Amino acid sequence: MSFFPAMFTMEAWFRMDPIDIRPNGYISQVFSLYDSDSGVADYRLGFAISNTFLRVYLDDTIEDIHYRFDQTRDYWHFVAVSYARHFERETILKVFIDQSLVYSQKVFDWHSYDMGKSTYELQIGKDFPGVIRKARINARAHCDGHENSLLVNTDSSKCI
Repeated sequence: MSFFPAMFTMEAWFRMDPIDIRPNGYISQVFSLYDSDSGVADYRLGFAISNTFLRVYLDDTIEDIHYRFDQTRDYWHFVAVSYARHFERETILKVFIDQSLVYSQKVFDWHSYDMGKSTYELQIGKDFPGVIRKARINARAHCDGHENSLLVNTDSSKCI
């Protein structure tokens, strides 16, 4: 049984700690599913932030999306990483930061992860310098309001 459906969104609201400022390039996991079988965290799915970019994990692929997160004041950020199936064998990875679409790319069709496998672990906020207010996985694609007609088997409840 697959833990994630064919279309889903991982999202989180978070605030960086203005006192605990990390050096450029320091990566903090916000949402991550990893295979710990090898003894080293092998991230399979999720996203992490640095002060200068957002990192998205998808199987063996890592996408770094340049974005400067504000660490100096009390500012809440929203990140949504969405996998939306548009056609039978076409899935689009979309990344939204603070409600703006910042990345959109076709990816291979979605892979199943069996959460019954004992070596998969789900982490939220590992080594995160700040506060995560809300983190969740939705069984829907995150839409910007213009694409409902492109999604497979869609109705008004398929987007969040």
